[in-house]
Amino acid sequence: LKMNVESAQGYGNFLQGQAEGAIDAFPAQELFRAEDREEPRNWPTRWMQAGGQSFGGRMIALKNDPIWEAISEFGTPYPPFDFNSGMWVRDIDREEAIALGLLDANETIEPSVARFNSTLEASVKNIDPELQRFLKDSLGARVVIEDGKAMWAA
Repeated sequence: LKMNVESAQGYGNFLQGQAEGAIDAFPAQELFRAEDREEPRNWPTRWMQAGGQSFGGRMIALKNDPIWEAISEFGTPYPPFDFNSGMWVRDIDREEAIALGLLDANETIEPSVARFNSTLEASVKNIDPELQRFLKDSLGARVVIEDGKAMWAA
């Protein structure tokens, strides 16, 4: 339940941050530890291996940088990026983003709108083919079933 709530919150924050005035004023964000963990994952290593930049140990990128999807276990550009990770994002204002060299003073960032269920999928490998057909017939074009997965298409 907590994961579902956090996913909805992350998506809502993402949408608000993509609004035209918001993305201009706060074009970047920082990945940070919001909650402690007994055995925290090594996010700085994960970040760097995915192609991210570190700024004095801070993991910062433009909001529309592909790094966000690259670090995500779910392929989404918003948190949570993994189960029970304790990581979240906070806005970085335009002045700091320019100072870090993430964008030029006159550069604009185009808003991006990721759909909430764009990466939704479930395994159907062990589901009877007749039940798979029923699922497909019931949901129509909204679901694609291939390679043992049912994927949300609409």
